[in-house]
Amino acid sequence: MSDAAAGRQVFRPALGRRVVGALLGSIAFAVLAAVLVPRLFPVTTPRDVRAGLTLVVVLVGVGVIWAVTLWWSNLRVVVTAAAVEVHRPGMRLHAWARDETAFSSSLTKRYVNGIPAGTTRTLVARGPGGTVNVAVPLGREDFTRLMAVVTPLAPPAAPAEPDPAVVGPRVFLPDPAPIAARAMRLGIGAGVGLLVTFGVLVLLATGVWGRDDTELATVGVAVAAVVTVVLAVLTAIMLGRARQVPERIEVAPGMLTVDDRVFPLTAVRAVRLSPPAYPVRRLAITDAAGSTHRWLLGEAHSPRTPQLLPAYPELVAAVAAAGAGTEGVVLYDLR
Repeated sequence: MSDAAAGRQVFRPALGRRVVGALLGSIAFAVLAAVLVPRLFPVTTPRDVRAGLTLVVVLVGVGVIWAVTLWWSNLRVVVTAAAVEVHRPGMRLHAWARDETAFSSSLTKRYVNGIPAGTTRTLVARGPGGTVNVAVPLGREDFTRLMAVVTPLAPPAAPAEPDPAVVGPRVFLPDPAPIAARAMRLGIGAGVGLLVTFGVLVLLATGVWGRDDTELATVGVAVAAVVTVVLAVLTAIMLGRARQVPERIEVAPGMLTVDDRVFPLTAVRAVRLSPPAYPVRRLAITDAAGSTHRWLLGEAHSPRTPQLLPAYPELVAAVAAAGAGTEGVVLYDLR
């Protein structure tokens, strides 16, 4: 969450959620310690000694959990017109002059056995004293707002007469062909798998194969059916992603048109664009009613998989210029 007063903005983690997490962690640790710690002592150890030592372990562990929650990881970032500071309760960790420091961000996604386990969002400050990386415990929305303040994407104010050559109108034509081609290949594979499965089932039903061949064919049918289903699901996913790619984006001063949808930038809550350095690029517009519309404009590509929109950096610059005068509307989407 963030708050602002007299040009001073403070970005801090939501305390309620962290307190709930610490409470649940404390309960889980206390239960595990009560079960496991007494087993570490010889059976000859008096019961009251084991109970006392277990209590000490529980108190120390719970104390560490709450110290980390309320102090160590309870960072807040204070942004003023002149400086950016990082505070921990009772102390200031870092302070940078904004006119001498370049700020950027870094995101690291964590996985456990392939399952997403969270994202570490890091504020990167490059100044006269070197580069400093600070992992800040902010959610995606607050971190995006923080970076929009310290590295604004949109110009702070609109020029008196916007230059049409800079802000538009400009038209961008994303190409979903790379995704559609993958969907076609996967669909062909699913079709071949279906034909193989159907053919083997026909041969099994007519009794052409002997008993030993029938058992082997049954296993083959099962494998072919699973592969066919997987390929069909992947085909559906790719087709869905291809439909997320817009046919046409037009950028004009104060206006953004995506296909047949027109979005006046003075009437929307936010326009979020993935940074050009991101392999997966998205455009998300939150309208005045709070509904968010999303489009896919890029994905990880290689010489064999062309980009959906090679001019994506130009699109970002054009949207930023078109949003002049609507400070805080055009933002980087830091997923």
